[in-house]
Amino acid sequence: MQLTAIFVCMNRAGHQLSHSIFSQSERVRCLNMGSMKFIIGFFLVFFITTNCFSQHSKQVSKDSLLIFKPINVTDALAGRIPAPVDKSGLQVALPNTYADTNVLSKADVDRRIRIVATANIVGYSAAMVGLYHAWYKDYPQSKFHFYNDIKEWKQMDKLGHVYSAYAESKASMELWRWTGISRKKRIWLGGMSGAMYQTAIEILDGFSSEWGFSWGDFAANVTGSGMLVAQELAWDEQRVQMKWSFHRKTYNDPMLNRRSTELFGSSEPERFLKDYNGQTYWLSTTLKPFFPNSNIPAWLQV
Repeated sequence: MQLTAIFVCMNRAGHQLSHSIFSQSERVRCLNMGSMKFIIGFFLVFFITTNCFSQHSKQVSKDSLLIFKPINVTDALAGRIPAPVDKSGLQVALPNTYADTNVLSKADVDRRIRIVATANIVGYSAAMVGLYHAWYKDYPQSKFHFYNDIKEWKQMDKLGHVYSAYAESKASMELWRWTGISRKKRIWLGGMSGAMYQTAIEILDGFSSEWGFSWGDFAANVTGSGMLVAQELAWDEQRVQMKWSFHRKTYNDPMLNRRSTELFGSSEPERFLKDYNGQTYWLSTTLKPFFPNSNIPAWLQV
């Protein structure tokens, strides 16, 4: 559910019916921009960290004399993972590179890094080309400039940016966990990805005459990614999670229902993507890790 909802928060438009500063045509344009940001939102999860591949490959090559012996399932579940041995048969300390995945061989790590690297390059390139042709080329460009929207839209878009960066960072971090790189590398590479993915789009907005780079959005992006990184470094888990839900908003006033249909669409997917009025964000805390000796169920969150 979390990964599915990443795209919901890409919208820049002001969706609050009671707080509009745009004409209807301008708002519809902004809403369409929000939908386009979903298209790149998922693909950008695979980008930014490609510059670290060569450095990691050097670390792998330095450890090329190590031999990772297979272990059985019983030993693995019991935590009895043997140390690797060098060619002389002596056990050696396990390099930090493989801290998260002791049972992966060097070849496995290399292969997985190549997979993620390819996904980064292809995904980012396709997303940026598609976004430019689908949106930015049709609107006037300008010199890079800033736009302060911190007081607009009742801050719902800022909550969306926080959640979006948090969810994207979590997805990216799990991809890097899968490759087998060390704990701190996957936390920082994956954890700050959400903020970087969305900031790249803010830069594009900065060159568009109809928008601008928003420091408020940037701060929200960093907050979302920082929330994930801080908890991983402190606890190696997410004890406080940001969550999201949606319900279709209806009004007693027929005019408001007609207007919301014009702005946000009539189908459920359109409303799901565009209508801030039906979105709810909250923080969900897992209690068991804070009271490990208690009888609190591990699944219980408040």
